[in-house]
Amino acid sequence: MCLTSLDDVRPPYIKEALVADELPLRASENIQGNILAAFNKDHMTFLLLDFTDSESAREWLKEIHRRVMTTKEVEDFNMEFSNARRARGGEDPPMKAVWVNVGLTIDGLRDLASDFDAFNEDLTRLADSWGALRPSRISRDLALTL
Repeated sequence: MCLTSLDDVRPPYIKEALVADELPLRASENIQGNILAAFNKDHMTFLLLDFTDSESAREWLKEIHRRVMTTKEVEDFNMEFSNARRARGGEDPPMKAVWVNVGLTIDGLRDLASDFDAFNEDLTRLADSWGALRPSRISRDLALTL
C-alpha cells in the first residue's frame, strides 16, 4: 500500500494560496532570493570580492542589483518546478534558472554605509522586534544581503 501526503494531491493553485497565507514573506519582492526561498541548485559559483575603495564597490552593487532575484521570483519558480516534477511522475522537468544574490560582510557594510552607527542601531531595533538575533551579536556576526 502506498500512502500519499495531502500535499501531493492538492492542485497547484491551492498550494500557492496556502504558501501565500502561511508564509507571506515568501511573496516578498523586497527580500532577495535564497534568504526565505532556497535556490536549491545542483551547482553554485561563489565570487568573493575585496574592493579597494568604496566608490568601486558602490558602482558594482548598482550594476549587479538589477540581476538579484527576489524571494517571490525564486518561490514562484520553485513552486512551478515542484508542480512540473509532480506532473512528470517525479522526473525533473527541463526547466533552468540562473539566480544571483549578494552578501556583504560587516566590514563591507562599514565601508559602504554613510552612517554605520545609525544603520547598526536600526538593525538592532529590527532584530529586537523579530526576536531573532541578540543585539550584541549584530555587529559581530551580521552578513547582510541586499
